[in-house]
Amino acid sequence: MSCGLDLQRVMDVTTERTRALTSADASVLELREGDQMVYRAASGTAEGTLGTRLDVHASLSGRSVLEGRILTCVDAETDPRVDREAARRVGARSMLCVPLFHEAVPAGVLKVYAGAPGFFDDEDVSTLELMVGFISAATSNAASQRALQRSEARFRVFAQLASDGIVTADPTGKITFSNRSAARLFGYRGEDDMIGEPIVALMPERYRDPYRASFVRYGRAESAKLAGHTVEATGRRRDGEEFPLELSVSAWQVEDERFVTAIIRDITERKRLETAVLTLARTDHLTGLLNRGAGEDELQRELLRARRHGADVSVVLLDVDHFKRINDKAGHPGGDAVLRRMGELITNRIRGTDIAIRWGGEEFLLVLPETTLAGAVELAESLRRRIESSDFAVVKGVTASFGAAAVDASVPVEQSIARADAKLYEAKAGGRNRVVS
Repeated sequence: MSCGLDLQRVMDVTTERTRALTSADASVLELREGDQMVYRAASGTAEGTLGTRLDVHASLSGRSVLEGRILTCVDAETDPRVDREAARRVGARSMLCVPLFHEAVPAGVLKVYAGAPGFFDDEDVSTLELMVGFISAATSNAASQRALQRSEARFRVFAQLASDGIVTADPTGKITFSNRSAARLFGYRGEDDMIGEPIVALMPERYRDPYRASFVRYGRAESAKLAGHTVEATGRRRDGEEFPLELSVSAWQVEDERFVTAIIRDITERKRLETAVLTLARTDHLTGLLNRGAGEDELQRELLRARRHGADVSVVLLDVDHFKRINDKAGHPGGDAVLRRMGELITNRIRGTDIAIRWGGEEFLLVLPETTLAGAVELAESLRRRIESSDFAVVKGVTASFGAAAVDASVPVEQSIARADAKLYEAKAGGRNRVVS
């Protein structure tokens, strides 16, 4: 997919968000491939099922695609459209399928299921329709971008009609041609104002020397490292504002003179979308902390840094006490509210260099660089008191138990986490609402 957004990542994030927003046990995105429905993204209890294939004529999702409409299964035990045995294997008692259209043709479905009958309502239908629209927009955007690229290659001679900036420089690096889009992009009154300017004036000052050398080498036919490639760089508008751009360079020759033409695209919005999607993929939607996958990556990086520099690192594992009771008393929305509040309390207490991870369920892991075990215990005790004295609104008397351990950089980090987990178990066994190291 173009525009810097990986379509698989968009599908993965969409299924995870859909599952979270509907509180379903699982969310799956299935695409039709011939006579089969193929699992291309999955979250929740459906994780690990990627590549699963179902007969399009023998599944509720296949029927949704064939009929091009939303289908709901209230109870898989009584619904004749559902393969009862298959539903039992995955624990799906109720299901909701919303078709995904590509160019007005049903191409797949976004499906959620839950272990309880009658789990989904009209609000869940609206949620799935919204998420399907997100994927459809991403797919259409990719197709539109590819079409635009082909069009640009075919009609480059109509440079003044191009939405991208087009600039040509002579062998000395002076601009000899600019289209209107380039003038607008770099803040000039018109394309003629750019003629005669050094092309490096379009770059931040710190990059001008290497860019100047590159373009001079192109003109002398000594190097063509960028020719035929598309790269990302930083541009500078006439007023000094910097912005991200995408640069495609080609070198060409007229008689004995070689010129360089650059096609320039402002990718500010693309970068914003990339950052948004990547942040979404790394962040736990409920607490705002890192999710486990992203947290494990950060943990490994911190361990490598500690090995190189011999720095102290400690970990703290904490768990909300009696969380099942909270869910039983306040329901899952109440439990979610408690976890959100936990995320806030953790974020407000830790330092900017510390790493906070939703490790799983009601369990959180703190990675504390440049921190001894004594320092970790001090932080944990401070956080414990904050939790104990905080108003959680939905329930009273929320507490947490903590296990702290120093990280031994010479052994796998899992061993240090296991020590913290053992200490957490001691805290639980010792009456909860305490820190053990």
